[in-house]
Amino acid sequence: MLRSTARGACRLLLGLFLCGSAAHAEAAEPLSRFEESVVDLPVTLHLRNERIVERKMVLTRFKPPGPGPFPVAIVNHGRSSNRSTPNRQRMPSMSNYLLKKGFVVLVPTRIGYGDSAMLENSLDPESSGPCTQRDYLGALRPAVEQIAATQAYAATLDYADARRVLVVGQSVGGIATVAYAATRPENLLGYVNFAGGAGGDPILRPGRPCQPELLTAAYAQFGREARQPGLWIYTRNDQYFGPNVSTAWHQAFIAGGAAAQWLLLPAFNEDGHSLMAEGGFIWHGLLDDFLAQLGLATKP
Repeated sequence: MLRSTARGACRLLLGLFLCGSAAHAEAAEPLSRFEESVVDLPVTLHLRNERIVERKMVLTRFKPPGPGPFPVAIVNHGRSSNRSTPNRQRMPSMSNYLLKKGFVVLVPTRIGYGDSAMLENSLDPESSGPCTQRDYLGALRPAVEQIAATQAYAATLDYADARRVLVVGQSVGGIATVAYAATRPENLLGYVNFAGGAGGDPILRPGRPCQPELLTAAYAQFGREARQPGLWIYTRNDQYFGPNVSTAWHQAFIAGGAAAQWLLLPAFNEDGHSLMAEGGFIWHGLLDDFLAQLGLATKP
């Protein structure tokens, strides 16, 4: 169980009123204070139609000051209705937090998103099919392969400690993070799943994704394999994945023997699905405790 700290309690319970100003000032700090570069990383993807394709994935790389070696954090984005925006993922709120903790941060813009979504005959490897015929496992496989390629790339950086890896994901990136943990990658110390799921539509089906029972079965499968510590964070007013489905997913996951703490936080803004991007003053303390448990609390 996560340890309680004064700072964590402040952010979680009173953050909106007492900690909000300082937290927003922290989140507003520009990523330009850190070294940023862009890499075209070759990846091989296995698609749902059994095609195998080779592409170059855009990878954003951030480095904190100093020679290192620094632990590695891979941050995975979600899936929006406009997959071409932004043209390159940077995940500023989470990246900023992790950089100040002393991590090298790698943010893949997966194939089918950003600039690659605008190419002629562009691929959408993570399309899982129509709402009544979803293939979630097939759609997650290319995402998992790109996370694996990113971790392999981290091992080539002389300032990165590739023996200490954290993976974080939001929404589709969250369930892809859990699926990646289920492959038991070497040197993955733990992972964080923010509102992980797929097939959600806040307009047509608020809180309930397409065929949630298939996602329950997928999480059950992942839970039989994953053994790294995990932290799952959801909110009561998530318009993509409501409390009923996220509860079922977590229960199915831990039934297989996996270890993951599930936190259902109070409602956040109009749609709690935005918590990772906009609610750092709430989750900073929670991640502080989780990183400490993993032995990754390298900065105060």
